[in-house]
Amino acid sequence: MEAKYRICFLGYRSLSSLARTALETLNLPDTDVKIEDCHVETLQSVVDRAILEGYEIFIAGSANAAEFRRHYHARLVEIHLRPVDYLIAIRKALSLGNRPVIALYRYGRPVDLPLLSSLSGIPLETIPYEDSAELQEGILHTAGDVIIGASHAIELASELGRKSVLLYPGEDSIKSSIRRARSLAAELEQEIQRTRTIQTILSDAPIGLIVSDPEGNITLFNRAARNYAQLGSLKVLGKKLREILPSVAPEAFLESGEKEMDTRKLVNDVMLRCVHVRIQDNATPLGVLTTLYPDNLRRRKEDNPQKQFRARASWKDVISTAPCISSLVENARSAADSGLPLLIAGEAGTGKSFYSQCIHNGSSRSKAPYIQINTVSIPDQECARILFGSEDSGGIRPGLLELAGKGTVVLQNLPLASKTVQRCLFQAVSEQSFLRLGGTDLVPFSARIITILDTPDSEQDIFPPLRHSVSVLSITVPPLRERREDILPLFSFLASQDETNIIRPRTLKNSEELLRYYSWPGNLTELASVCRRYAYLLSKSINPTANTRHLLLLQAIGEEHVFEEILKNHPALLDAAKSPAEEVLAGLEEIKRLLKYNNDTIAKKLSLGRTTLWRITKGAAQET
Repeated sequence: MEAKYRICFLGYRSLSSLARTALETLNLPDTDVKIEDCHVETLQSVVDRAILEGYEIFIAGSANAAEFRRHYHARLVEIHLRPVDYLIAIRKALSLGNRPVIALYRYGRPVDLPLLSSLSGIPLETIPYEDSAELQEGILHTAGDVIIGASHAIELASELGRKSVLLYPGEDSIKSSIRRARSLAAELEQEIQRTRTIQTILSDAPIGLIVSDPEGNITLFNRAARNYAQLGSLKVLGKKLREILPSVAPEAFLESGEKEMDTRKLVNDVMLRCVHVRIQDNATPLGVLTTLYPDNLRRRKEDNPQKQFRARASWKDVISTAPCISSLVENARSAADSGLPLLIAGEAGTGKSFYSQCIHNGSSRSKAPYIQINTVSIPDQECARILFGSEDSGGIRPGLLELAGKGTVVLQNLPLASKTVQRCLFQAVSEQSFLRLGGTDLVPFSARIITILDTPDSEQDIFPPLRHSVSVLSITVPPLRERREDILPLFSFLASQDETNIIRPRTLKNSEELLRYYSWPGNLTELASVCRRYAYLLSKSINPTANTRHLLLLQAIGEEHVFEEILKNHPALLDAAKSPAEEVLAGLEEIKRLLKYNNDTIAKKLSLGRTTLWRITKGAAQET
């Protein structure tokens, strides 16, 4: 049976061993319990990795539990030590010495020392500590002769030659903690399912749903509402509803004092029924729910069926402060005004189609159709019918070039198109006219041609006369790696378009270095995919810390991709043992900063011994 619930037990040495023994007697076939050894100094890296692996519920003893709460908000079951557990340890300590002392993590649950002293009949002291160094110092200088503590404290005491007694909970306490964690996991699963169901219902509801807060800012705008408003990818969350859909803004409703208002509104030529309802928690106003759905009136007929071919992007949608994009926009605006055939070149995923739309909408042709043609998908036998159209006794069926009218035709994948398709296009472009299949009258062709070329695809694969005809003007869209200052704003914009709205722009600042460091060979297309993947991973995480968010983003990009990027930028790492120490150290610092690797992981990734790595870092430190 596949495990339904995942629990991570944060133990250390003896506690981990006790947990394994307890698990052998528990029958939990639907639960995966992962036992990890860690102490307060290594806990964060262990928990971060466990979260990435999908573990959502954690179990820990006192010190680890306290450290966990300092950094995470995930659900935690603490294994409580009972007074009797302390008394058992004190009794064992008295058999080894006369003055037991208890090692206590400074941020852990407080211990009732007066009660324990009273019950044991001896005065008790503690060694408070925050890290291994402080604990070691405390053990060395304590007047006590027996150290009582958890596994980490006992391990250090043994290394320092001091007597010690392990303080641990009974097996029943561990079993109870695992059962409680299993119950919490089941509750969490139900909660997640309820949340997903509600989100899906709201997002996919057949009626438009809009929620705005008391200040009129949009907090929910579902898919149906977006379709009615014809917003495309426009960001709306956080904006005023009156700015997005003035006709359905709730200001007049709020001023009326009514609890509900039912009206009809015209939205993009569609008559919709618009219902405003106040959202309140007792007397506290929370906002307004606006529902939109079609009225019985029919949609107004469009005068021109060609209006279905529209370009959505315009110059105001450009997100950039990079000089290379400013230059590109300047050249593209100039090209838009000319109307001459234009070639837009650039690596795959750089946004060439976006700029072709901007050029169309920024020209005198903006009211005319905008038609994109994937030329490689046109079969030779259908070429004339698809491009030129056809006519017979049954009527005229216009092709794509005729439907374009005086608008813009965008040719995609032209180097991969067949020679037949290329020659048909050349005929229309060179003669500015064509014949429908079965027709006898020439049809004028006056649309503007824009050709999109993915580099390094060769222009040489285009029929030479056609190549010269479609590239009278040309512009090149730079890759994302040449405009790194735009990566964070672009990623923030993409995050704002995600329906889950789970990525908060303010949390991305801590990840800016990682986003800008990676070279993004897939450009904007890869950036968008990583954003969606990151949102998905984030939705699976419970109250993630900044460090967890960084690791999730790293996972979304691909840890190996970033590691390879670091190796490319720091070739000294490829032969670290023989390379200059300062060059190796620079690469190691980037690995630690970007990948959050510790020395053990770095040594394994670089195929180095831990001693060799230590010598390199020590040597570099001495040189500086």
